[in-house]
Amino acid sequence: MSNISFDFLNESILFQKAEDNYKNISLEELTQALDKYKSYIKEKKEDIEKELIDGNLKIIQSLQQHPEKPSMAEILQGSLFLDKYLIDDPLFSYNLADAELINANNRIMGFKEKTDDDFKKELSTNALYMKNLVDGVRCDTAYIKFYPFSLGFQSERIPHMRVPDLSIDDIDKNIYNWFNEKIEVMNFDNQNRSNNALSISNHIGMRFNGDFGSKCNFARYQKPTNIFEQAGKLYMVIDPNYIPEKDEYDNWVHQEVITTIKEKFNFFIYRHNICSKLNSPVILNNEFEKQFYEMQFSTKKSNVHTLGFDLNIPGLQNLNFKEAMEVRRSSFESFRSFQNELQNDSILLSSVNDEKQYDELITEIQHKYENASKNVTSKLGMTKSIASDNIINIAIAAISYYNTPLLATGVISGLSLLDAIRKGRKDYLNTVKNPFYFYKKIKQSSSKN
Repeated sequence: MSNISFDFLNESILFQKAEDNYKNISLEELTQALDKYKSYIKEKKEDIEKELIDGNLKIIQSLQQHPEKPSMAEILQGSLFLDKYLIDDPLFSYNLADAELINANNRIMGFKEKTDDDFKKELSTNALYMKNLVDGVRCDTAYIKFYPFSLGFQSERIPHMRVPDLSIDDIDKNIYNWFNEKIEVMNFDNQNRSNNALSISNHIGMRFNGDFGSKCNFARYQKPTNIFEQAGKLYMVIDPNYIPEKDEYDNWVHQEVITTIKEKFNFFIYRHNICSKLNSPVILNNEFEKQFYEMQFSTKKSNVHTLGFDLNIPGLQNLNFKEAMEVRRSSFESFRSFQNELQNDSILLSSVNDEKQYDELITEIQHKYENASKNVTSKLGMTKSIASDNIINIAIAAISYYNTPLLATGVISGLSLLDAIRKGRKDYLNTVKNPFYFYKKIKQSSSKN
């Protein structure tokens, strides 16, 4: 393994006992194992970063605002053109030590407390997610890296009672106003449906116009109807149907808007710092992010581009991750060329602001890939017979023909055949180095699954 986190986890109960949700293992034991792992990662943080920084420019998938484990489909898509795919280490960011704090908060808010088995299942889900990506972590692939992002970034919405920090002194006034103009507040009814006819509700969602791909921030108005103590524990009863008065509603929405803007701003700054540290261009997902980045950092366009996750690459839906990694290893030279092709097309996509032109360009790129794949298939068909494993036998036959009594004819025919073999071999090798040879192999592997 080249991923430093796996060097520890392979010998830890965090991996070894994850399949049965840590049955017969106490939370105390798991907490100790998790604490040891976190201490190890903190100690090895510089070594982890050395694996990512080698002096060359790397394309690295950046942390999302709402850190979630990326889906296998997203990882497969990224595996075709990213040098590294950095995933927020789900074990490092999980905190069993806060179990009692979380349950105390649930009691106060009137929610159901989590059991030990609930915490164990959450932990095992994170551990198994990491284990299932081992084919991307292997040293001969070295594509996926788990990075402790949570060392430097904490969400504003930490689950315990506290007065919200509504200070915006660290945000430039013009940028804050830009965020404020972009944010949209939606009211939801008691069926959790967005309803524009509602002027006041106790359930709201907030999103930024143009911030496609990011999730809404949701909030509920929580007004306690009763607070009492029982068996030394504090409980709060919430009326889920209570609708705030207009002044209450306006004040609540104002606080949630500020909190949402701060979360988004802090995330952008944190992502910029991480990408700068790892010598990676900032990967922007939409025009909203691009506008912010250019306002905040006055960046050069060459350092700001979007990777082509919108490209529809046929076959990925059925492709097995292990199979994809095997094809990547077996056709590495062709893969590297295909990766460069995709990266260049992705940078081209990022320069288009018009939605119609963007869709047209994506369609054009996809047609290019399909046509190039057919061209590779055609060339392989022509060269396969003389560039196969029987090339030595063919060469021997050619030399035998060269030694025939008809010397003049033999010289011409024998050398001509040898030249044809050499040319066929050269054409074959050039074809398998073609970037779309890798694309062809990926599609073939997909059809098997």
